[in-house]
Amino acid sequence: MKTAGIIAEYNPFHNGHQFHMEETRRLTGADYIVVALSGSFVQRGAPALLNKYDRARLALLGGADLVFELPVTSALQSAEGFATGGICLLSGLGVVDEVSCGCELAGSDPDSFSQVVKLLLDEPPAYKKHLASDLTKGMSFPKARESAVTACLGEDAARLLSGPNDILALEYAKAIQKSDSDMHLTLIPRRGSSHESGSISDGYSSATAIRNLLLTSDAANISDLLRPNVPEESYTFLMESFREHRCLGEHDFSDLLFYALTKSRAQLNDFGPANSDLAGRTANQLEHFTGWTEFAALLKTRNRTYTAISRYLTHILLGIRREDLALAAKYHGAPYARLLGLRKEASPVLKAIRQNADIPILTRPAHDRQTLNKTQSRLFELDLQASEIYRQLLQSRSGYEIKSELRQPLITI
Repeated sequence: MKTAGIIAEYNPFHNGHQFHMEETRRLTGADYIVVALSGSFVQRGAPALLNKYDRARLALLGGADLVFELPVTSALQSAEGFATGGICLLSGLGVVDEVSCGCELAGSDPDSFSQVVKLLLDEPPAYKKHLASDLTKGMSFPKARESAVTACLGEDAARLLSGPNDILALEYAKAIQKSDSDMHLTLIPRRGSSHESGSISDGYSSATAIRNLLLTSDAANISDLLRPNVPEESYTFLMESFREHRCLGEHDFSDLLFYALTKSRAQLNDFGPANSDLAGRTANQLEHFTGWTEFAALLKTRNRTYTAISRYLTHILLGIRREDLALAAKYHGAPYARLLGLRKEASPVLKAIRQNADIPILTRPAHDRQTLNKTQSRLFELDLQASEIYRQLLQSRSGYEIKSELRQPLITI
């Protein structure tokens, strides 16, 4: 039995994800595909467009066999932390042979990819010197790292740090090596628009473009724009969600964020990066708060990206303090694996996971949480809190009653 793993957000699931799922099965020869999926909030520091159960269902309909939730303390991390959590969760299941990820350039230049992975793992003195110098000049960490790789390996190799999927691929490779896992990384070139493209195309639009369409448009032709870019099952879910106000964006959480910022004003330095001026700047600018995206843009600086700011704000919203991230780091971001959904035909691989996993497997959270230790329980409470905040706002906005987190059944198809 061969099993492939995918770390994903499916925010939302579109044609590019379907292509990746199909290519994963074809190239790896996997009998089963297991997905580690971000939950209610995603890596860029924002609420997911759809709730995690709908996204898990779409993943299953798209070809996944089991979907586990990536803990919120891993989902809301930089690329390195996100990758570490995802890789360690898949490795902890004890059955995953291959990890498949999409990429922009990495798959076409394996030699450069290997060289960059080695450089980032070893961090030789020349690399550290260039990195420190550029950070001192006020560069953001991503730009400084790209500059340091350019100095050590040349521009062609450094191009692997310019695309978000390539950056994640590098971090997955690093995490696999650091964990001494036997898992193999399979790179699949991305098809269609770039990850950050905001324009709708015909067939392979980015998730960013599709989210923008659903969150900002009330045009009558939204159906015509959406249908060519997503599988039929996703199309049905997305159109229903659009009509029933079940698509959520940052702006929907603005009032909750402002309340959390005001309540935590004296403790803002307990969140996000240590020893920075971010907490002070946040407190000083709070009187100018008009909305989530506007405030994140206001706080953005030359050495602090919008995404990093937005993750910081999300940590405050959800009450995830620096000490909680330290607790999660003790488990390499994977203190347990909570199952969200499965195909009925996937019972053999679930049985194998139960027999081989070296992390707790939660299939009935209300019951299984009793098996967690104190630290794992604290981290699980953060997952529950994030999901309940999302659920309550979704329920209020849509008018539909939604079961509380511990009463949600497994998604089964």
